[in-house]
Amino acid sequence: MNAVPLLVALPLLVAFFLMASAQHIGQTARQCLALLVALAVGIGGLLLSHHCATHGAQVYWFGGWTPRPGWMPGICFQLDSLNCLFVALSGFLTANAVLFSWGYFKQVKAVYESLLLIFLAAMVGYVLTADLFNLFVWFELMSVCAYALTAYKVEEAAPVAGALNFAFCNSVGAYSMLMGLGLLYLRTSALNMALMAQQLTGPPDALVRVGFALMLFGLLTKAALAPFHMWLADAHAVAPSPVSSLFSGMMVGLGIFGVCRLETLVFHHQACGALGLAMLALGVFTALLGGCMSLMQRHLKRLLAFSTISHMGVALMGVSLLTSKGQAAGLHYLLSHGMVKASLFLAAGAILDRTGEIDEHVLQGRGRRHPLLGLLFLSGWAILMGCPPFGVFRSKDLLEHAGPTWFAPVLTLASALTGAAILRAGLRIFLGLGKPRGDASTCEPHAEVSEESRETTSPPGPLPLRMLAAVALPLIGAFWFGLDSRAAAWANSSVTLWCNRLGVWRLLTVAPQITPSEPVAGPEPISYAWAAATLLLAAGGAAAQLRGTTFPLPRRLISALRHLHSGRVGDYLLWMLLGFCFLCAAMLQP
Repeated sequence: MNAVPLLVALPLLVAFFLMASAQHIGQTARQCLALLVALAVGIGGLLLSHHCATHGAQVYWFGGWTPRPGWMPGICFQLDSLNCLFVALSGFLTANAVLFSWGYFKQVKAVYESLLLIFLAAMVGYVLTADLFNLFVWFELMSVCAYALTAYKVEEAAPVAGALNFAFCNSVGAYSMLMGLGLLYLRTSALNMALMAQQLTGPPDALVRVGFALMLFGLLTKAALAPFHMWLADAHAVAPSPVSSLFSGMMVGLGIFGVCRLETLVFHHQACGALGLAMLALGVFTALLGGCMSLMQRHLKRLLAFSTISHMGVALMGVSLLTSKGQAAGLHYLLSHGMVKASLFLAAGAILDRTGEIDEHVLQGRGRRHPLLGLLFLSGWAILMGCPPFGVFRSKDLLEHAGPTWFAPVLTLASALTGAAILRAGLRIFLGLGKPRGDASTCEPHAEVSEESRETTSPPGPLPLRMLAAVALPLIGAFWFGLDSRAAAWANSSVTLWCNRLGVWRLLTVAPQITPSEPVAGPEPISYAWAAATLLLAAGGAAAQLRGTTFPLPRRLISALRHLHSGRVGDYLLWMLLGFCFLCAAMLQP
């Protein structure tokens, strides 16, 4: 346990070392060091997850400042089997991004590896902290690194514009979190989550609920839930592909992780049924909106970004149930989705690297030169649709069992919408199917296509083995995550501990508790039927669009959706404000 701080300290120290010694260490040495550090964090997270699953959740107090009755002067990390899995995924996806970046750029400055490592440290600190102010600190550090990584090609206009939209929207969310934190401190005089939870066991309090709504505003913005989502596609379209893989694979999911943890650990008694219904409505709306928007894209990275938005809505549907099973299913979905989406973004980056293009119509048939990459891309599509026995199938099965009966058709429809878009792009690029560009009518072409120049100057030819390995490794992880039933059991036991606020209080003040993993039932036949329906609907939708069938929505609605995603940050902030008003109205219900 004494090595726990190294999960954060090691990436930070190595990042500073790389910046200080940039003139004396070559690019290969820097990338090797960054790769080893990220792998060390990933392996450490896995070992800690296994340890907590066997021996119970643990707490590490910095500086030996252990709590006294009613007073917690110290700062601590709370470790359980679930949040350590998030630590492991953060480390492995960062290592994968470094591996893909090896030789991907014409020239990599030391700031790139340093930013990746600081970003990794911020994600780990955010996941492990049990202090609300430090949650905000890690949230902001993660955001600042993300802005800089988005605008890595600072000499070009498009990355800077995307980073500014990203920064404005997420900074407003961060400031709202800080205001909410101030209101909560005013009421409780505490920052530790368990101590604050103990102070909030009384009757509902309007001030506390507004503070919670302010914090939700910031976290849902980071998670890109509608109507707080509009910055995401702009940032993904212009960020380097390895960075996009981290954003969709991990960063946006941490927003929902934060919502789940705060609701269960801190605000369980203050939350009301109206809040659950409001979050459920946002989840369903986001899942369907993201699916529709992904079908309207030709820009491959924007298509994948809107797919991420849709899947975040699906995860929020589970979390909004405000039950341990629903929240465990939602968090399990975040982990399984993150691995697959990271792989798909890296596949898009590999296409861009070899061709210098990202428009699926321009790329029609040009992916035939890379059959193995096409196989990996289509495999990622099948896994993302919930093809058994992979991780997403297991997650959807948990969601269907945790929610009401109408969950299954909504999940099927949302997955089919995004799946049709991804499959359409894959078949057009790698098999050359569909009408030629001049006759295509799948979308309004240039309205959604960002001007993005080639990220690298690699000559056409076979893909390097390291790129193919970086695309394949997350898919292997998704396969293991679906087969290993312990992951679902660890999620259930950890969230059950979160929901047991008395248990959390004892955990932080007396001694670690042993929370053995409970067995989780396997998928039922109906789950396989829904998975088959999803695959068939997605395949049918992709085939229809490849034949030139127009998008099945009224043209006025399509035009309205495009107008909403205008790229103007003022419009984005207005819709975010309306979303915040919706949250406040739900929170203040009796």
